Amino acid sequence: MYCRVAFIENPWYDDHFDIPTERQRIGKTLTMITSPGADMLSRGSLLIGWALYEKLDNVQSLMTQWLDDSAAPSPVVAASTVRTTT
Repeated sequence: MYCRVAFIENPWYDDHFDIPTERQRIGKTLTMITSPGADMLSRGSLLIGWALYEKLDNVQSLMTQWLDDSAAPSPVVAASTVRTTT
């Protein structure tokens, strides 16, 4: 006996198997294989990966974190600017 049923689509997006475009797949791949680091290549790859993956909230948080890190004085510079009076 056969019973005809309507096609059921997944009502959710699991962010892994249901990535719809090639651009998003490339972006996810870039974010997964990029090792975290302070060099420009790592930062650029991670930023481009999140942008292609269309995770703009991650792009914004990365940019904010990098700007905050660059605004903080490094310990070497801070120690060399301290003047001692004798």
